[in-house]
Amino acid sequence: MRIFRTHTAVPDSESESIYQILRFLLLLFFGIAFALPFLWTVSTSLKPLSETTKMPPEWLPRTTIYKAEINGTQISRAEVSWTPPENRIDPTEQFPADVDIAWVRPHGSEVAYRAVPKKNLELQGRVIDFRWENYVGAVHAIPFWRYTKNTLWLCVLSVFGTLLSSALVAYGFSRIQWRGRDQLFLLVLATMMIPFPVIMIPLYSLFRGFGLIGTMVPL
Repeated sequence: MRIFRTHTAVPDSESESIYQILRFLLLLFFGIAFALPFLWTVSTSLKPLSETTKMPPEWLPRTTIYKAEINGTQISRAEVSWTPPENRIDPTEQFPADVDIAWVRPHGSEVAYRAVPKKNLELQGRVIDFRWENYVGAVHAIPFWRYTKNTLWLCVLSVFGTLLSSALVAYGFSRIQWRGRDQLFLLVLATMMIPFPVIMIPLYSLFRGFGLIGTMVPL
């Protein structure tokens, strides 16, 4: 009697390791690609307003520092606004018409800006500057908590309504036999393929016609 022995092929450990590395690199690439827009948004939110549209863009929030002279006082680290800011002290004496002015205050302080001639400014360099106070200003500039309440209310209603209606419709299509079921199912699928931006403006016009703009009903 002959005995035949079968050998199970053992996967090449080296090939398996290469496959695992390639898969990891691919996942890492897509992870970074999806994370970059979020990181850029966070970085932009921490920049001074003048730096948000700077070209070429920079990843880290930075502020240009100047040396300035205000009423005979030297400020070695001053931040400059080239347009009149809201938080400023207007000069008691008008500058001559041919003098260009800028608005200056010590870097990192919350004191009001003061007007100085641009010729009194001396560029010092650029420093990393995270403006955490931007978040505080945003909360006070808009009705933040009302917007948060509306968002949470909308999310809860959307999730509950979608879950309930989808469960009822799915049960009707999958468990009950009735005439025209397949045709109506195709119609439902077709309406789901329509991008929301296509119907967004007609919906807005409809809600405006009913006087529902600014109310919770469209939400």
